[in-house]
Amino acid sequence: MAIINCPKCSKRVSSRMETCPHCGTTLSGDVGEAAERNTAKRRRCGERTVNLHLFLSLIVLAVGVLWFFGEQRSGRGTSSGPVAVMLLGGLWYAAARAWGWINRRS
Repeated sequence: MAIINCPKCSKRVSSRMETCPHCGTTLSGDVGEAAERNTAKRRRCGERTVNLHLFLSLIVLAVGVLWFFGEQRSGRGTSSGPVAVMLLGGLWYAAARAWGWINRRS
């Protein structure tokens, strides 16, 4: 089941409804099926985007960790660059996880 817009009044109605409760327009079954396919396609696209953000954020986090320990090993001391990159990667990862969780719930 999906929520679609009525073709006549543009109000939101269930795709399983036969008529629009707002204006009485008869809704064909094809409109509901098309809306469900559209919803499924958007959800898959959203999941791919979230997965891409998760992957990229982990790469940024890993670069920050490697940079941090590379500086520690060389004995030069630690600059704020690797810490900032790790923080950026961690926050990006947390935001992408939250975004994915919100998308799955809706």
